[in-house]
Amino acid sequence: MVKYLTPWVFILAILGSSAFLAGNPSVWADESDDEPTPTATPDAKKKVDLPPLFLAEIKGEVYLVHDGDKKKADPPQKVESNDRIVTGKDGKAYLEFQDGGTIEVGPGSDMKINELKVSTDTFRARFLVAFGKMKTVLRRKLTKSSSVFEVEAGGVVAGVRGTTFEVDYDKDKNEAATKTYDGTVYDRVHGKEQLVQKGTSMVVGKSGVPVIGVLTGSDVADFVSFLDASDKLEAMKQILLKKLEQRLLDEVAKRVLGNAGKGVGNVLQFHF
Repeated sequence: MVKYLTPWVFILAILGSSAFLAGNPSVWADESDDEPTPTATPDAKKKVDLPPLFLAEIKGEVYLVHDGDKKKADPPQKVESNDRIVTGKDGKAYLEFQDGGTIEVGPGSDMKINELKVSTDTFRARFLVAFGKMKTVLRRKLTKSSSVFEVEAGGVVAGVRGTTFEVDYDKDKNEAATKTYDGTVYDRVHGKEQLVQKGTSMVVGKSGVPVIGVLTGSDVADFVSFLDASDKLEAMKQILLKKLEQRLLDEVAKRVLGNAGKGVGNVLQFHF
């Protein structure tokens, strides 16, 4: 006997199956129309995971540039090596590490992810600030000698071993500033390293000579505001997971509808 079901009934039946959802790739991954319709597999993951680093929240005008394609940011979104975050004059972007930590890309900034290799045993992250500001708080201690977290701006490289700091590069003035709120940062200028301790800053201008100073009241207030935003984002991770799961459902619905349209038209046949 042959029964006929409309595509929508077919979609609802499939989306109600936990086995089908378990077999779907994460929507964090880049997808194309040429990919086959997802199917369940015995070894499929049973839950949706957040990527190692993702765009969690934006304010104002923010763009994500991936493979040279510049589009308005739409968090939550996965980010990876060679991606860029570009913000407008009123824009601000917050990126979250899966295992803890926040990056804030300030207004009027262009930041590129030069390297991103993060796993249980590995942590290597390098960023390039073409211009603008980037604050970071790492909640993962980088205890291994192979661990790296560095931010380059204006030829100055700032690196850390677990801390809260900011890199600010004024392209017009050709001036790079590193400000350390907590922990210790090393700045590498022309191959020479110098420590920027908690509560201090180091500015390297056109002369190339580092100038050490102390954080101002405004600097401290900015860091306090940033850490408050980071705490809220950490608490929101479960909400972001729910959004991710919903996007997965939406992607599945689109694919099933597309398959139905390319196949038997408006009616799908099933034999019982």
